[in-house]
Order: sequence, then structure tokens, then C-alpha cells
Amino acid sequence: PPATAYEDTTDEQWTEGINKVLMAAIQLSQSATPYMKESEWGRIVHNASITTKLPLKRMVISNITRAGIAGLSKTMSDELAESGILVNTVCPGFISTDRVYELAEQKAPLNEMTPEEMLKSFVAEVPLGRMGKPEEYADLVVFLASKRNGYITGNVIEIDGGRFPGLL
Repeated sequence: PPATAYEDTTDEQWTEGINKVLMAAIQLSQSATPYMKESEWGRIVHNASITTKLPLKRMVISNITRAGIAGLSKTMSDELAESGILVNTVCPGFISTDRVYELAEQKAPLNEMTPEEMLKSFVAEVPLGRMGKPEEYADLVVFLASKRNGYITGNVIEIDGGRFPGLL
């Protein structure tokens, strides 16, 4: 979704953001669930964002849709556990991806910065002092989706270099 403030967000942006983020997660899950139930085994890992737990300024659509994904995952985890299906949400922080660079481009002018300065400000918020690597994110998802994961379900797990300031 675009970086917008609540009062600046158009109906079209709301609809597009909800459809591309929340409804996409719902529809993909609905498509996969019958096959998983039939085999009495499955793993669903929803991708969200650190905005699930740490709403960011001018990211209202992301803040809301990602929280919706976490609610979906928790509900599904309760309802599908007896079928052997585990469901979790992964919330990346600043992972070195095109999306992070796109956000830096969008947010830089709003903060009177260059995109490079905006990226440095992102990294300054991370206790490890760097962005995550895509393969670090992938390692977490692969584990959650594997048979090695037999007991983690209904969780919202951030992978953010320690950026999230809370306990839960």
C-alpha cells in the first residue's frame, strides 16, 4: 500500500490496499486449506509487517491490513489445529528488499530527506544497526512451514533486528 496518512487516504486506496493485502491472504488461505485438511497436515505462514505490532506514521493502510492478517492467522490457528494445520504470521521490519527502498523513496520528501538519508534513518532505528537480509527472513519462514515446526501456531513473530520495543 502507499504511504498515506489517515485523512489523506482515498476510498480507492483503501479498497486496493485491503484487496491486495488482507483479501489476498484470505483468498490464498481459503484455496489451500481444503487440501491441507484432506491430508491432515499443513503450514500456513502469512507475511505481514512490523506495522502489525508497531503502527507507523503515514502507513495507515499497512497498519490496518497487517493487523487484520494477524487476526486471521490467530483465528485460523484455533479453528484448524485439530486438522494438523499450523498458522503463523511473520512480521518483517527493515529487510533489504525493493519494498523498503520504495518506502524510502515515498517517505523521503515528506521528511525533507533524500532517499539515502531516509534509509539511514530506518537503520538507525534497528538495534543491530543494519537491515535484515532476505535469506534471514526466508530461514524463519522455511522453519515455520516445515515438519520441524510441530508446536508453533497462532503466533505473530517479528524479524526486525530488535526494532520492536515491546515485550509481546
